[in-house]
Amino acid sequence: MLKPNFVKRVAQFCAMAVLSIPPVAHAGTPGIFSLTIDDASVNAWNGYVIARNHGINGTILVTTSIGGKETGLSWDQLRTIHGAGWEIGAHTHIHTDLTTQNRMSVELEMEYPKYKIKEEIGVTPVSFATPFSRFNEKVLDEIGKHYQFNLVQGFAGGMNDLASVYPLLISRYDIGSPTTNATEVCNKIAEGARKGQWVVLLVHEIVAASPTKYQIDATVYEDIMRCTKKLIDEGTLVPATVSGGYTIIQTSRGAANVPAQ
Repeated sequence: MLKPNFVKRVAQFCAMAVLSIPPVAHAGTPGIFSLTIDDASVNAWNGYVIARNHGINGTILVTTSIGGKETGLSWDQLRTIHGAGWEIGAHTHIHTDLTTQNRMSVELEMEYPKYKIKEEIGVTPVSFATPFSRFNEKVLDEIGKHYQFNLVQGFAGGMNDLASVYPLLISRYDIGSPTTNATEVCNKIAEGARKGQWVVLLVHEIVAASPTKYQIDATVYEDIMRCTKKLIDEGTLVPATVSGGYTIIQTSRGAANVPAQ
């Protein structure tokens, strides 16, 4: 559970952001679209290929006990994905609930993926995704020591207002389910585009048939990529990685850019 002083600190950050800048979203202002894939399981490759075929790049957040192993994408595949314009972020090493770990364990879950990704890909990840979206003040503070951005589910339901987005609480819309309806997702993305919001999608595994928990059918996923590309082509959405999306926001605020992959 978050302590009141921490919640107050986040609220103050958002209030300061709103008061210190002109509105960045208004009628005619395009929204931002970011696709994120967690874990780097074998089936994440399908998500990369389908998105690539529609000209969409994203951010893949690697659980290093999965990525590079038999159950996950190989490091060669991850290097290919990064070379195609995707951002490589971190999703801990063993995908554990960080709120149940001691400080040393939490630090290791921050540090090892950062080291391993740098060693294998040649870039230092700046984006992180909290496993199960479970965190507390101590966990979030630790994330902030190692990464610039943290992705969670909940809060704004993946529709982030540009004027008040908090970099350690970037909301995602989880579409990784056997029951995901492409029309509903496309309508929500279109609504975010109309409002000039930062729309951040989350998927885990993309499978050709019979999806189970945390999986989305490849046909449904492709329909979502297709409607998203249409909005991009119409100029109502700007595609970006996580770090790239925040750079766009900072630029609109007249602030210095953050390093983007």
